[in-house]
Amino acid sequence: MNQHGVADLTWGMVLREFHRRGLGRELLRFRLNSIRSSSQATLVRVRTSQLTQDFFAREGFRVVQIVPSGFGPVLDRVTMEGHCRELERRSSQALQAGAGDILTTSSPAGK
Repeated sequence: MNQHGVADLTWGMVLREFHRRGLGRELLRFRLNSIRSSSQATLVRVRTSQLTQDFFAREGFRVVQIVPSGFGPVLDRVTMEGHCRELERRSSQALQAGAGDILTTSSPAGK
């Protein structure tokens, strides 16, 4: 966390073969819970790409800046932020609705 109360998330990835199983959501929620319990952060920031921007938007993050090709050719750098209280509220609502039960333990297709 920096002196302005901003916690930055970096490099939380899930292998493509494990996408759409809830692992990314669980990883993100674990990280957000860790930030809440160990700091006084009021804002969480993530720098991602247009490829995963929608994932973070569904979890309550908002786009604050887009740098075209900011990570390399045709890979935009998308900076997104979420207020800790709002992210916590959304996470709690999702858990109450049963969204935390979507993890599967089956192996990827063909494995």
